[in-house]
This record gives sequence, structure tokens and C-alpha cells, in this order.
Amino acid sequence: MRFTYVKVGWEGSAHDFRILRDILLDPNCVFPMRPAGKYYAVDATYINMPGFIAPFKGAWGTPQERAVKALFNRRHASLRNIIECTFGVLKKQFSILKRLMQNYLMATQNNIVLTYCVLHNFMRDHVPNNTYFVEKEADAVLADNLD
Repeated sequence: MRFTYVKVGWEGSAHDFRILRDILLDPNCVFPMRPAGKYYAVDATYINMPGFIAPFKGAWGTPQERAVKALFNRRHASLRNIIECTFGVLKKQFSILKRLMQNYLMATQNNIVLTYCVLHNFMRDHVPNNTYFVEKEADAVLADNLD
């Protein structure tokens, strides 16, 4: 998995949806919109909106509808797990991201995060047998086989 867009500069307590809304409302933003028929998988704290799909909330409907929603939610969670694993790999590769960077100016902190995301993508392209990538891909295959 690669990073396609990184927004830095927000405080850690800012909610992800607030940041996304700010990005989408910014006319100068270059957020990569998804191809037709594709969606960004977002977690349950987001709302469903064009191009973004969250899991179902609650168990409403007939037993068959509930079963379909449960299956969708399991597959959605599996995809979201891959996204979270990508952040885990980033933090394993660049341990500075695991701890507070308060000793650096905000601009420096922003540059550190951006740089490591770019390096992560570079390594995905040019060092495919990286220990962390192989480990997470094996975990993902195992998790898929358990479903």
C-alpha cells in the first residue's frame, strides 16, 4: 500500500473527518479523486458521501439484509485493517514517528512526516522484499484466509 495524499499541519486531536472536509472544501487542494466506480474506504466515524464509503451502522432489515450488511462490514474492516497496517509499517521503519516530536518546529515536524511517507512509497517500489512489507503482507493473507 502506498500513500497517495498526505495532509500535515493539523493538531493530533483533530478529527479525521474535519480534516477531510477541510481538504475537500479547499479550492486549491489537489486531493486525488477516485476513478469512477471506485471508493475511498473510511471508518465508521465518517458519513457516506460520494466517493467515500463507510461500514453499515446498526443491524436493520430482514435477516438476509443483515447478513449482507455483516459480510460487507467484515470485508470493509479487512480493507481498513490494511490501511492501519500501512501506518504501522511506516512507524516501524521510521521510529521517530512513534514518539512526540515536540522538540522540533512545526514546519520541521511536517517535513519529517512528508519525507517518510515519500520514502515509504519509494521503498515499496524499489525494495519490495523489505522485512516490514513482507511481514504485513503475510499477516494480511493469513487474515483473509480466516474470513
